[in-house]
Amino acid sequence: MSSVFNPDVTYQAIDEYIRPFANEMYKEFRPDVIIAVGRGGLILSSMLAHQLEINRIRHLDIARDREGEVFMRTPFITEENCDRILVVDDIACKGQTLKWIQDNKLTLFPSSGDSYPIVRYLTLFHRNTSSFEPDYALVKIDHDNYVTFPWDYDYSRDDEEEIPF
Repeated sequence: MSSVFNPDVTYQAIDEYIRPFANEMYKEFRPDVIIAVGRGGLILSSMLAHQLEINRIRHLDIARDREGEVFMRTPFITEENCDRILVVDDIACKGQTLKWIQDNKLTLFPSSGDSYPIVRYLTLFHRNTSSFEPDYALVKIDHDNYVTFPWDYDYSRDDEEEIPF
């Protein structure tokens, strides 16, 4: 885990966080499927899936309303025949989203036979003020600065400004 922080995160930096971590995690926990929390976890999940050689990725489309309540935007298709699930999001700021998934995991990830799957949680960044502690946090941050991910840039701009990555 790294403690170095740059508020403007690049794909190269993310790859540098993921590579050594993926190798270590794979020795301990080999997920059958990766659940990408959309939108922030989508690209990170894909990068991890390549590193871990996992072909099964599913999207969990959840968000928070104006009051901060977490809700599912589109139905989630339950993944069958999974013993190990890795839920991936880009950042745990307050922890509400991942906590909601944890609280609803028996519904989201039902048993396949005699037991429920093992569910672990990974974030690229984890704020120390988050109410949720993921199993894996690649970078811990102890401030409230906004983190800009490469997928946060507005590519619909009409200006000629160079895209900053």
